[in-house]
Amino acid sequence: MPHSHLPHNNQFQTMDELTLHEVQRKLLEIQQFIQQLAGQPELVMALQPAQADSVPTTAADPLLQHAKQGNAQAQYQLGLAYLKGQDRPLSLCHATCWFHLAALKHHADAERALTALQLRLNAAQWQQAQYLAAERLEQNTK
Repeated sequence: MPHSHLPHNNQFQTMDELTLHEVQRKLLEIQQFIQQLAGQPELVMALQPAQADSVPTTAADPLLQHAKQGNAQAQYQLGLAYLKGQDRPLSLCHATCWFHLAALKHHADAERALTALQLRLNAAQWQQAQYLAAERLEQNTK
């Protein structure tokens, strides 16, 4: 005996089509991400786990100081360091923050890295990275 709260057959088709559409969209995103990685071998390496010898950053860190002063190349390099967990904690959010700041200065590699990371972060992580970048911008304008 059919239950009245169960959807009709045509509703399942709509749900199946939506699911198929979502799967196809996600597959396209993944394919685009792989293409971006193929053009940037350093991002492939960055997706590997952080090395055990990573050490936290210090106030005397020249790369951090140059990045804070607005140097786009230093911002990009700092983003890579966070992405790889080299000489600082592994953090996709902090990496995205620094890539975003460098991309604002039209740093091409940072723009590509930012696009690739946008596909990997969830909405909350992306929002946190944007917040961190906005904080940095605000600090630099004071």
